Amino acid sequence: MAWRLTGLSVALFAASAVDFGVAALAWRHRDRPAADTAMALLVAMGCWSLVDAIRLGYDAFGAQLFWYRIGTATGAVIPALLLVFALSYAGHDKWLDRRTVFALAIDPLAFAVFAGTNPAHRLVWADVALVSTPIPHLATSFGPAYLVHIVYAYLVVALAVLIFVRVFARSSVIYRLQVGLLLVAIAAPLGMNGAFTLGLSPVPELDLTPLAFAVSGTIFGVALFKFDLLNLTPVARADLISTLGNGLVVVNDDDRVVHCNEKATEIYPSVRVGGSLQTTVGIDAVDELDGETIAVETDTGQRFYDVHTSELSDFRNRPVGWLLALQDVTERHEYEQRLEVTNRLLRHNLRNEMNKIVGWTSNIRSASDDDEVQETATRIEAVANDVGALSRDARHIETTLRDRGDGRVSVDVLDVLRSELAGVRSRWPSAEVSLDAPSTATVSSPSAELLQLAFENVLENAIEHNDAETPRVDVTVECDDQVVVRVADNGPGIPEIERKPLSRGGEDSLQHSSGLGLWLVNWAVESAGGFVTFAEGDDGGSVVEMAFPPA
Repeated sequence: MAWRLTGLSVALFAASAVDFGVAALAWRHRDRPAADTAMALLVAMGCWSLVDAIRLGYDAFGAQLFWYRIGTATGAVIPALLLVFALSYAGHDKWLDRRTVFALAIDPLAFAVFAGTNPAHRLVWADVALVSTPIPHLATSFGPAYLVHIVYAYLVVALAVLIFVRVFARSSVIYRLQVGLLLVAIAAPLGMNGAFTLGLSPVPELDLTPLAFAVSGTIFGVALFKFDLLNLTPVARADLISTLGNGLVVVNDDDRVVHCNEKATEIYPSVRVGGSLQTTVGIDAVDELDGETIAVETDTGQRFYDVHTSELSDFRNRPVGWLLALQDVTERHEYEQRLEVTNRLLRHNLRNEMNKIVGWTSNIRSASDDDEVQETATRIEAVANDVGALSRDARHIETTLRDRGDGRVSVDVLDVLRSELAGVRSRWPSAEVSLDAPSTATVSSPSAELLQLAFENVLENAIEHNDAETPRVDVTVECDDQVVVRVADNGPGIPEIERKPLSRGGEDSLQHSSGLGLWLVNWAVESAGGFVTFAEGDDGGSVVEMAFPPA
């Protein structure tokens, strides 16, 4: 029963060496998705080839049968491992729970038990004999347990193939090349095993499936080296579908572009699947692009795109890459540009022209003693001052937009309030103004100017539109979950026609407020991260509550 090296054993040793070598390469990428199942699959193929190489070196029935049982039991686990690898590669790890793994383990374990105890029941091989041509090997006739196992195994392999085909149909070029190689790697041993099962093996009665694993291992190696099989695995396309944007780029956590649609290629012509986004675009980190607006020269003129980045994670919330959405905002950019120019010109011209009118009315009053002329000039001057104030309000609107950022500072509400109340007492010395507040009340806001703008307009409104003999303004500050500044007056209250557009968030031709003051209060408080409410006081006056997030 001496063992001797045969030509077929040499070929099978080479096949196992290829599989083990590629598994060792996969080990270097063991932190990548699907790497562990790829290694297990390659090791299982290599083990079957190695066991068969040893078996075919013996010319004794007992030795051949011993190694044949080990080889077939080892091969029984390969279909299950292939399905697990397909699920991991396609990003369906969530299906690989304990129930699935347990179910997939039942057939290989049961087949190994039946193969080991076959002499007692002959359910796997009804008959086994040693034949000597062309080399010593076993000739078998299949029992019912083998047929059930082989049908089940082919169904599992078919399911794995279906998963790969689905990835092929939905993916970009590089994934199709990967999947195409994987399908060829599956086809070689599957074809050999099918030929053996149907009695069509090139060598009668000899299963050449382990020899075909040399082809599978080689193709896996090409996929690893040439197409970065384990580093460029597909990202779930649902993440792309749920993201709006004209251009889409997906980058894995190794800064390799794994998806880039046609529009994104037009915006970034140098970006290619498989390349480095950071090197191509010239950035240190992908999230640096978030919030950027880029200009692109096209055949139809310059276009502008907003860039938004989102971190992608797998079902275990582990980061796996980044998604870049490139949204065409050309019309918005042009609108904002024209609005900015128009706003600047209107503010500048209004201020200058109103200053001229105020100067001329002053000359008219100086040049005439007529009471009617004096009164008319005074009215003209008041209107000119009101219109000129619109320029200041327009600048304040810009403040509510400019200071709506992520950066926030701590602002002491009382410092701002005391400053504004001092101004009110100076301008309206006859008004009664009170402040009831704790020693400190600090809020979180993009800037102190937003709070100053809100308090200034609320206090001015409470005094200027107050028809009481002695205007009174009571300011209270409360600190709890939020910092609430309440301004109550004894005036006529804020008319509904002024408050209703604020509650709706907009105006129309039938319902609109008469000025910008309340709008400025609303926008300033919202920009600071708070909210404002307008109500009627118990004595008929108005109550304005401004709530801010605490520092």
